[in-house]
Amino acid sequence: MKQAKQQSLVRWDRKDKRERIKELARLQGMNLNRFVNWLGDMALAQHEAEARFRAASARGSVKKAIHILESLDRADKRAGIAGTKP
Repeated sequence: MKQAKQQSLVRWDRKDKRERIKELARLQGMNLNRFVNWLGDMALAQHEAEARFRAASARGSVKKAIHILESLDRADKRAGIAGTKP
């Protein structure tokens, strides 16, 4: 199944985007490189959790799939990112 290309609602020029990301890093108490690495870690963790969830649900293991979602919710709450997606 081919995925549709996602369009951004807001477009920033490169300099503006870089400055906004630097500000987000500063607000998190990180330098830019560490912040981007942190974002990558979150994206990979989300991808791996989604893959585990899909595999469990494809096998028909509803309890296991729900357990995965609940553990993700708890981890998001601990990290202060509940309800967000990187």
